[in-house]
Amino acid sequence: MPLSASAVTITQTINDIALNSAETIIYALRSGNTNNGVSAQLTAHNASTLATLQTVTLPFQQALRIDRNVSRTTQFVVIGRLNWREIGIQLFDTQTGSLVDVGYWGYLTTHTPTAALVSGRYLYLGLSIDDPTRTPRYQGQLVVFDISQPTSPKVVGTPMKLTGPPSQIISLDQSEFRIIVAGKDPPAPNSRGYMQTIVLRDNQLINQATVISTDSLIYDIASISKLTGMERTHRLYAAARNYIYILSIDERTMQFSVTGNFGQSNYQYTALSVSPAGSYVYAIARDTSIGLSVMLGYDMRSTPRISGYINTGINQAHSLVSGAQKLVIANANTLLSTNTLTLLSGARSIPLEIR
Repeated sequence: MPLSASAVTITQTINDIALNSAETIIYALRSGNTNNGVSAQLTAHNASTLATLQTVTLPFQQALRIDRNVSRTTQFVVIGRLNWREIGIQLFDTQTGSLVDVGYWGYLTTHTPTAALVSGRYLYLGLSIDDPTRTPRYQGQLVVFDISQPTSPKVVGTPMKLTGPPSQIISLDQSEFRIIVAGKDPPAPNSRGYMQTIVLRDNQLINQATVISTDSLIYDIASISKLTGMERTHRLYAAARNYIYILSIDERTMQFSVTGNFGQSNYQYTALSVSPAGSYVYAIARDTSIGLSVMLGYDMRSTPRISGYINTGINQAHSLVSGAQKLVIANANTLLSTNTLTLLSGARSIPLEIR
């Protein structure tokens, strides 16, 4: 079933998007371009009409990421490059309905922020390292900040070396202390993807489990946790080129178990989002046979089925956010918004083989 979407074209490059918890406002992070004097900006848009509600100019040469705090849902963090040796981190609060700057600081590093998570008091920042003097040349690092005092954040413990450059960090069941990191493992032959479960304990990062995939990169991950009786279960989805893998994570040991995968061989999956109840998985995929992008909505309540799709206006889409009611997609210059499959009835389903 094709989904109809509102769309707006933005002249300045969109690097990332976020959705407020009420699903009424979309935040678009506009990169900025110092070569032509265009400032980085954060714009707020009505989630239905996409009308611009607010524009905030940012102090970055290049704005890179925006993330909503998992547990303090009115708080957003924006990360950008200040200069070649320093990144900037800016906190906003939206309790009043508008973006209010509540904290800003710099962090000296030449490494590139490629993944971030804000959960409660902590900001987890994943850095990708490109250093030709090191072996391997491409590496990853995880830094944790205590942001409970937004005007005076502190680095927590010692930065942790990751298996490789990170592509995504998510919280396990909205925890402040348990996270999952995914990315690329460069030392392996031809490079392979990896996922790690990590805990923050006594101000130290501790690796719990690592799994290496047969694919060259884990592009994105998303999870859903449920409590049934006294048992808590965690399901993880991982976009790894031609398939979306399904994994379970043990509540006590945080070990991974692969339970299956689904997808279509002509698609390269690059972004994922799971509905709050876990009934639907949304994925951005590039159709390698024609070189165009499509958004696919999978019904996960039994055998995975395609229940909806968008195949216009999203070529080279890179960001995808879903809530209970709104689904938001962005590519470099276009922002799209549509209702989620949860709000639709009578959607046609195409069954897929689960392996």
